[in-house]
Amino acid sequence: MTATRTTAPITATVATTSSNGSVRNQCASSALCMYPDAYLSETEEREFPLHTAVKFGADDFVDEELEKIGKRKPSSGCSANGGNSESSVSTYMSAINAIDSKGRTALDLAALTGQLDLVEKLRKTEGSRFLFGSGPRMMIIAKKRSKNVTAYLEQVTEGVE
Repeated sequence: MTATRTTAPITATVATTSSNGSVRNQCASSALCMYPDAYLSETEEREFPLHTAVKFGADDFVDEELEKIGKRKPSSGCSANGGNSESSVSTYMSAINAIDSKGRTALDLAALTGQLDLVEKLRKTEGSRFLFGSGPRMMIIAKKRSKNVTAYLEQVTEGVE
């Protein structure tokens, strides 16, 4: 007997009680229901500005954050001690691959939300890595979800107050 795997979407629900006392489940937010593995809380938005720019598909803010991170990158020239310090490299790598509470980098989040243009931009950024899943797996997810990227971005911006 062969087992088949279904890929039904996972939805996060919140139990609510109506005026007549009945309990029903509904999505906490439409973007959360669409891609729960791509959810980024408001607290994390403040902590991870590159992730936030990706979440909202804000290409100009992604560029701005990459520019800020790029300033932390050690130059290719020699420093006073004869080379680039390990701490400078570590600081840059930590910034470009900052990990949120779910173990995702901004590159992972771009893939999970199907934003292929941002995936491409982040993959071209030196040192940027997929950490949530393997590169090939994340690219398959990105390509599949790219068909719904407009709907995702509309839903995620609707939730902003």
